Amino acid sequence: MSRIIYRELHIHLARFAATALAVACLSASARGGMILAPYDASNVTSNAGFFSTPPAYTAVNDPAPYGATNNTDDEGWILNSGGFTVNFGTPKAVQALRIWSSLDGTSSSDSRGANWNIDYSSDNTNWTNSTMFNYQTGSGLGWTALNDDGSFAGSAATGTGGWYGVDFNGSATEAQYWRVQFVANTITHSPRSAEVLFYAVPEPASLGLVATGGLAALGWTILRRRKRHAVRAEEKG
Repeated sequence: MSRIIYRELHIHLARFAATALAVACLSASARGGMILAPYDASNVTSNAGFFSTPPAYTAVNDPAPYGATNNTDDEGWILNSGGFTVNFGTPKAVQALRIWSSLDGTSSSDSRGANWNIDYSSDNTNWTNSTMFNYQTGSGLGWTALNDDGSFAGSAATGTGGWYGVDFNGSATEAQYWRVQFVANTITHSPRSAEVLFYAVPEPASLGLVATGGLAALGWTILRRRKRHAVRAEEKG
């Protein structure tokens, strides 16, 4: 009887683990749950052209992509042509871009804007467009902070500075290479910017970790009870 019980235990635990992973993946997809997709200057290639940008911020550097630390002192880079590509090393289902605007003006004349394409590729040669980002700043439109999942936090900025961004790729398409490309100016020129962050759907192993542990614990509890009942039944028999 004990062999049957342990065999049943292993079968049920495997089923619990598979169910947990599936539930976690579907839940995260439905929520749009994301985590930071880390990268640094070593992952970036650039063919960007800039407008009135100090030389310090025209070369790829950390903090990526061009070495400008978040600030509200109008220090950063202004994309005017081309763009930059991030090689994440493995395919990522990138679903959000967040970017810091460093011009913190308070008048309507301080607004800046441009359209940027966000594209993806599996080979860094053949590209597919995922979305067009209308990067337009305005007084009170930016945010002072971000949550761990990339959602905006803190408070709305008082000027034109702060975090801006776009969510995209609802189908969670994975690709190793993601790029940002200038398309056209909409208000004067692209906003002067600093750090750029990407957020992606967690990989299945990460997604299922907590859920699998919880369901496995539940499985052990249930099966221990079944074992006790089976032993008692065997003793009575």
